[in-house]
Amino acid sequence: GITQEKGGRAFLYIGLAALFHKTACVLLPLVLLSYPRVRLKEVLLPIGIVVTGFLLLPNNALQDMWSVYVEQQMESSGGWIRAWMTDLPGFSMLIFRKQLLNQWPGARLWIALSVMSVFALLLVKDYSTFVDRLLLYFSPMTLVFYGRFPVLWRDGAVRAAVALAIVLFHGLILWVWLNYAVHAESW
Repeated sequence: GITQEKGGRAFLYIGLAALFHKTACVLLPLVLLSYPRVRLKEVLLPIGIVVTGFLLLPNNALQDMWSVYVEQQMESSGGWIRAWMTDLPGFSMLIFRKQLLNQWPGARLWIALSVMSVFALLLVKDYSTFVDRLLLYFSPMTLVFYGRFPVLWRDGAVRAAVALAIVLFHGLILWVWLNYAVHAESW
């Protein structure tokens, strides 16, 4: 679980990230889910700070974000791909949660991220840009999952084969992206 000191730092880091891109604010509820036992008095101050921060933002900032991502239904061509790339580990974490998550620190956070990533798949059709931006923040979940997935197998040869398959799979994804993405030449 997360300590009070680390939780305060997490809120600070998310606040700093929100200065660069407001969508970072979606991570705030995840900090609360990281606590082993959340008590109301422990979260009132952080929630108050977040609410105050939202109230201090220029009135049109949130409205503009809502307009671009929701009302105008801005489309991202990679939204579906990112959704599936995040949902594969999300679904897998939910399926293997007993074997994997009981051994990991912050299990509640990983379960919450998995559920949210699966839910995001339902929204990607109508809100592909919003989901695409949101799922960028879920990248640590994929790193944690793929980094620990091979431990499900006791046999060293099978474990090595699974690890190699993960590396080859992601190498293939990178190759396809660099060769066929709309903005590949920019990278």
